[in-house]
Amino acid sequence: MSDLEAAILGLTAAVEKLSAHVAELTVALSDNTPHPFFDTGTAAERLAFVLIEMLDERETPHTVPLSHREIAAMAGLSVSATEKNLANFEAQGIVTRKYKRVIILRTERLKALAKRIRESIGADEGFDA
Repeated sequence: MSDLEAAILGLTAAVEKLSAHVAELTVALSDNTPHPFFDTGTAAERLAFVLIEMLDERETPHTVPLSHREIAAMAGLSVSATEKNLANFEAQGIVTRKYKRVIILRTERLKALAKRIRESIGADEGFDA
């Protein structure tokens, strides 16, 4: 498989996950029912949850092929809060930031940070650790 084909597959998977989240949030907003995700956890925990949900496991190291703005929107955070937390994650050796992608260096650390979110909204997929 060429690098281009792998990139297209990774982006396709990310778009499918994002579409599922958007559909779920649309339903929640249409009946004025707040999604529990946005009432749970710290900014760092929500960011960690989104990074784990959106990472492309076919790539090594794992990557999240999204911009900071896209990640911020998914986590319900401002771009500045997202960038601040990503900078903290980078300083701790958890991620590396690149143009329109985040490279995950310590998946297990992100999973630990996102554990409270996962438990509160019942999201077990991708959290086998």
